Amino acid sequence: METNNNELVTQLISEGYQLVGSRYYFTGMPGFEPHDYDFLKVIDKSDVFKHYAHTHYNGCCVDQIVKCPVEELLNWISVHNPMYCASLMIPEVAEKLGIDFNKHRELLKPLVNQLVGTKWEYHKIIYDSYVENGATYLTDKQRQIAFNSYRETRKKNKKK
Repeated sequence: METNNNELVTQLISEGYQLVGSRYYFTGMPGFEPHDYDFLKVIDKSDVFKHYAHTHYNGCCVDQIVKCPVEELLNWISVHNPMYCASLMIPEVAEKLGIDFNKHRELLKPLVNQLVGTKWEYHKIIYDSYVENGATYLTDKQRQIAFNSYRETRKKNKKK
C-alpha cells in the first residue's frame, strides 16, 4: 500500500493539491505517527458541487473547495462541517481563497470553537497562536503545544 500511496501523493501534488491536516503541521516532530494524508485543492468552479467535495481512498483524504466569497464559504462550513475550517487556516490555502486571517479571524472563531472537545481541538490552539502572533505562523513552542494536544486526543480516541 505504501508504494501506491507514495505514487498517489506524488500525483496529487503534481496536480496542484496542497498538503493539509496534521502532516502539514507536524511532519518531522518526534513521535508523529499520521494515519493518512490530507490534501486540498482550491478550484474556480465545479459542475458537481457548490462548495466542498470530499473523497477518501488509499490512505488519502482528497478535498476540493470552490473559491467563492469568504463569508459564503464560512457560512456553508458552519452548517455542514466546521472541521473544514482547519484547512482555511493554512496560509497557502487561505491566500488562494482570499482569506486574510487578521481580517477574517472573527468569522473563523466560532467554527474553530466548535472543534473544542474533538480530535481536531489542536486547531483551536493553532488559531489562538495565530491571534497571539498576529500572523499565520507557529513558534516552536506553540507547535509543540498543538502537537501535544493532537497526540493526547488521538490517544483518547484509540481507547474508545
